Amino acid sequence: MEIYLDNASTTKLDVNVMRVMNQSYQENYANPSSMHHAGYSVNQKMELSRKTIKDLLHVSSGELIFTSGGSEGNNLAIMGTHGWKFGRYQWICSAIEHPSVMMPYSFLKKSGEQVFQIPCQKNGMIDVAALESMVTSETAMVSLMHVNNETGIKQPLEAAIKVIRDSNPNTLIHIDGIQAVGKIRVNVSALQADFYSISGHKFNGPRGIGALFIRYPRKVMSMIMGGGQENGIRAGTENIAGIAGMEAALELKINGLNEKIKKTRSLRYQMIETLNSVLDDVHIIEATEDNQAPGILQVCIEGTKSEVMLRMLSDDGIHLSAGSACSSHKAGSHVLKAMKVPDHLIEGALRVSFDESLTLEELDYFLGCLAKNTKKMRKMMKR
Repeated sequence: MEIYLDNASTTKLDVNVMRVMNQSYQENYANPSSMHHAGYSVNQKMELSRKTIKDLLHVSSGELIFTSGGSEGNNLAIMGTHGWKFGRYQWICSAIEHPSVMMPYSFLKKSGEQVFQIPCQKNGMIDVAALESMVTSETAMVSLMHVNNETGIKQPLEAAIKVIRDSNPNTLIHIDGIQAVGKIRVNVSALQADFYSISGHKFNGPRGIGALFIRYPRKVMSMIMGGGQENGIRAGTENIAGIAGMEAALELKINGLNEKIKKTRSLRYQMIETLNSVLDDVHIIEATEDNQAPGILQVCIEGTKSEVMLRMLSDDGIHLSAGSACSSHKAGSHVLKAMKVPDHLIEGALRVSFDESLTLEELDYFLGCLAKNTKKMRKMMKR
């Protein structure tokens, strides 16, 4: 049996999305920047897709810029703002951000900018009180996750954004929404952030396409120059089939989202209950129900090593990860370390990421294999 439990890394392309993309490739092949009727027609379809995506995300103002994915969107928000800002400023991100946020901030620090990290509490949420003490009149930007990619814990954005606005209304707020869209309910306008990034392949859409909401497009410098596309912010011929696919995937995912969340949460509860009944020394990293995206389960199993367990499970046809695919070759999880999870638990950490399509048969098979391999590994490690 083959079971895919790595949806936080990427999701399977929906067959209906594939049909939409194939049709787009065949019919919408003209360059949307061309002046002829064929180009104009493609441009109009692209703008309709843009409007639909904005409506689905409840974007009521600003621009939605198409990107190649989440990493580009995060980089464009941060480095595009840095390119527009002149002088020395302060930049703040949390200690649990994705590498596509952490690395640009590291670059800013090496360039001589003041960069600070918001500490994470043991419950997996950023310390809003610490953030309040950090924001000053010189703070250019604060970057925060909506949903953490390793733990699935939703961050206290409402409280954090209020603190930032009260401390410095001119500070730009960038939200990485890549693990939130299609997994929880998202209302970009209600958040009152200045940037919000998404990625199509995280919700059964195609790879190579994403979008970045920008409240004030004139305050962002382009990172890719040469064509003037996307309101002059992102040059390059637009990925029309990818845009159509992302639109279709988002519509499919958001349709009936409440029921999908309910089913995914039920699967999560059953997974945790069974884990605790078949294995001892199992530690679940999670928040309360209201603060937890249900499709990511971070579990630490004492007496095991995640890299060995991943290979054993893969031999059983079960595919999952220990954390972010973008940092899977690095030692330890910076997210769990920031949460002050002990090292002996971190070395046995597994990230199980799934959605409502997971069957009970697949769930039982996975848990059976996990229990079998855990007992086998613990026995070997005691020798």
